[in-house]
Amino acid sequence: MNYPPSSRIRSPSELKELYEKARTEIGDLKKQMRTERAALKQSGDEVRESRRETKRLNRNLLTMSRKQKAAEEASKCGYWSGGATVFVTMLYETWRIVGFPGGAAWASWWEHQALYGAICWITTMVFASFYRASQGK
Repeated sequence: MNYPPSSRIRSPSELKELYEKARTEIGDLKKQMRTERAALKQSGDEVRESRRETKRLNRNLLTMSRKQKAAEEASKCGYWSGGATVFVTMLYETWRIVGFPGGAAWASWWEHQALYGAICWITTMVFASFYRASQGK
């Protein structure tokens, strides 16, 4: 409401009336301000909760991405290991047909499980090295 300057107020009763109107208006404005503050506080709480939820989801996504990456790497490792084992097995079958390096006297040495495992491991490392070199890592 627009209030006249004090020089234009004609009587004490008009002054009292304007004073009461001003007090009522101030009270209404204070109520309105409290309501708006409560709404803003609730909205702020929702925003903070939303941010917390976003952070939690991002952490979960990152964790899932790391787990997926680890699973992919384990899968690749399994492929290289399997490929190396197949390669060494084919090599051993070829040697059984054409003869082991060093002749028949070395056949039992070449067929030992420890040597077979070591050759599989070395072949896996060689395959993995070729893979890394081809990926630029």
